[in-house]
Parts: sequence; C-alpha cells; structure tokens
Amino acid sequence: MCGNIFSCFASCEKVFIHVSLGNTTSERDETDLQSEIESHRVVYDRLDNTGRKLLGSLTSQEDAVMLQRRLDEMNQRWNHLKAKSIAIRNRLESNAEHWNALLLSLRELTEWVIRKDTELSTLGLGPVRGDAASLQKQLDDHKAFRRQLEDKRPIVESNLLSGRQYVASEPPVSDTSDTEALDGDSRYLSAEEQSRELTRSIRREVAKLSEQWNNLIDRSDHWKHRLDEYMTDQDLQLNSKE
Repeated sequence: MCGNIFSCFASCEKVFIHVSLGNTTSERDETDLQSEIESHRVVYDRLDNTGRKLLGSLTSQEDAVMLQRRLDEMNQRWNHLKAKSIAIRNRLESNAEHWNALLLSLRELTEWVIRKDTELSTLGLGPVRGDAASLQKQLDDHKAFRRQLEDKRPIVESNLLSGRQYVASEPPVSDTSDTEALDGDSRYLSAEEQSRELTRSIRREVAKLSEQWNNLIDRSDHWKHRLDEYMTDQDLQLNSKE
C-alpha cells in the first residue's frame, strides 16, 4: 500500500513541478495556468486524505516517517501552487478592471465624437457667404471647434493605441462575433469566454471610434477648406475691382 501511494506522490509532484514552472506571456496563458492549477485540486485533496488515513494505520515507524515527509513535501508544493493561483487571479481581476475601464472610455469617446459630428453639421454645412464680419465669425467658430478636437486628440489616440495593443496581444477571435454580443449574462461565462468577449468588444469599439474620429477630422478639414476658398474668391474680387 505504501509503495502505491509513494508512486502516486511521485506522479503528483511531477505534475505540480510542471505546473509551477509554467510560463505566462499573456493574460490567456495566465488564465490557462490558473485553470490547470485548479484542475489538480481534487487530485491533491484525495491523495492528502488517503495519505493521512494510511499514516494512522502504519505500524512501521520508518514507513510512517517517510510518508509524513512525502505528505509535507506535497503540501509545500501545493501551497506554493495555491499562492501562485491566488496571485494570478488577483492580477487577472486587476487587469480585467483596467481593460473594462478602457472599453468604457472608448464608448464614451465615441459618443463624444458623435455629438461633435452633430454640432459640426449645424455649424459647417451651410453655404459660406456674407460680408467680412460674417466670414470672420465663421472662421472663429471653426477655430474654436477645431481647438476642442485638438484638445481631445491625445486622449482619443491614447485610447485607440491601448485598445489595439490589447487586441494584438490576445489570440485571434471570431470575426463573426464582432457584430453581435454573446447571448446570455456575462456573469455566467467562463474566464476564457469573458476574455474572448472583452477582446471582441474592445476590437469593435476601437474600429468604431477610429472610423468616427477620422470622419470628424476630415469634415472639419473640409469646412476650413471651404472657408479658405471663399476668402480667396473674395480677395480676387476685391483685387479685380481695384
């Protein structure tokens, strides 16, 4: 019986050592490693309980000392794995909070860009005409509007960069899921499914914000171009009259 359980200890320790040496280079690696650690919990509990029961029935002091030592070694390795699992879980939860905050920020920026696009439709789509005072007001309106865009530009570009870096660091996900969210409550998704859904959502919002932002900048540039053209035409007319 001791021989069998010592053999089980040896096999279990090999697994623990392999898991403890696992390399993690991405959040997905950490998620997989944590799942692997948790999958061995039942094996450890069963082996620990069997060992302790056997320890109480041994008549050989030498076997009892050896079994106790193997139990202590296994417990030490398992405690190390548990600590590693807890550290990974805390890190994943912290990262998840960070990336969910980024997702919220991307959505808020997209809403801001849409509001500015609506504002631009009111300010810059009408015909460019009027006297010098009217034209100067339109130029001032464009300057103030463009200043708002330039003030927001570092935030938009920083969020887009962070989103693209996150998506690039994660394994590819199905393109077909970018147009619709997963059905059901995300609270009941596994950690891996939540990670995939977060990647989909961030990629979707990055694409949306990038398109909306570029269109807004292009429309602002077009407004300024129309104002400049009108000013040039006005100057030519004045020169021809002189």
